[in-house]
Amino acid sequence: MLLQVSETPTGMLLAAPVWFALLAILLGLALIAFPALARTEKGRALAARVPFVQVRIATAVLAVLAGLAVTYAGIGMLLTSALFEPRGVIVSGTFGEVDRVAWSQVQRFEVEELALGRGRATYLVLYLRSGDYAPIGISGLPAEDAVKLQQFVKERVKR
Repeated sequence: MLLQVSETPTGMLLAAPVWFALLAILLGLALIAFPALARTEKGRALAARVPFVQVRIATAVLAVLAGLAVTYAGIGMLLTSALFEPRGVIVSGTFGEVDRVAWSQVQRFEVEELALGRGRATYLVLYLRSGDYAPIGISGLPAEDAVKLQQFVKERVKR
């Protein structure tokens, strides 16, 4: 599963597993380092022994671009989270805090399948008293964790 819920002293943290994010970062760095290592003497000798390995400019550029994309995705997984605490929810993204919602602002919540971004995914949607909403992605979350998270939210949303 690509998401997990962890218990914190004051609430719950919804985030990707750290090991998975670190694995993506290491894979991306390896893809970036591959063309540089292939340009060394030992790299050329190894490529000459393996018949199907030919490091051309196009291959090197594609490897570096793929490595940058995978590294960025891994860093994004590492930094993106939603902290559910007694005062409210703090949603953090790659570049810092994305949203902060106090429980007193939440009118109701639903688990819905929405078409935000690229395709449909499951979200825990907090409907605010102002008429706005705050979607929190929960696709890839095990069913038990989704139930725990919904129970936590249900206990704090005033009806």
